[in-house]
Amino acid sequence: LAKSQDGAQAKKLAVEVASSEKVPTAMRDEALRLAEQRDMEGKPLQLPGIDFNKYKGKPLLLYTWTSKRPDIFESVRQWSRDGVECVGINLDTDSDIARSLVLKTKPPGTQLYEKPGGPIIQALKSGSAPVIYIFDDKGILRDTNGYVNTRGKLKQLVEDKKGKS
Repeated sequence: LAKSQDGAQAKKLAVEVASSEKVPTAMRDEALRLAEQRDMEGKPLQLPGIDFNKYKGKPLLLYTWTSKRPDIFESVRQWSRDGVECVGINLDTDSDIARSLVLKTKPPGTQLYEKPGGPIIQALKSGSAPVIYIFDDKGILRDTNGYVNTRGKLKQLVEDKKGKS
């Protein structure tokens, strides 16, 4: 469900799974979370600690990560070079480990540190990493499934912005 290219289809399947009594509770809960995540698309979000006005005028990629999966930084570097602003949200329970990794690897953009289940993660309806959210140049959430064809989606937003200038 989470990796489906078609957001509407992914939401439809998630709702079906969440509604089924034959599916284990944990799976129903996850399906419901995915459906709620898809409902956020097309809307501006208010997230604690993130000033979206700071990023207006450029597409924004917001991603979650952990020190066990820092491989996302290489992709973030490329997306940043493509003209996209990036904000990483670390989900490690020990932020000292994460801060040390950031000092060593120097990923582009802003890094925030939030324990799993914190207010930003709750608002994003996320609980895992990596998860990628794509916002347009006006701060509207365009995609909660950003790790599928990320580069193509970001490239389209950058081109759309250039076409309007």
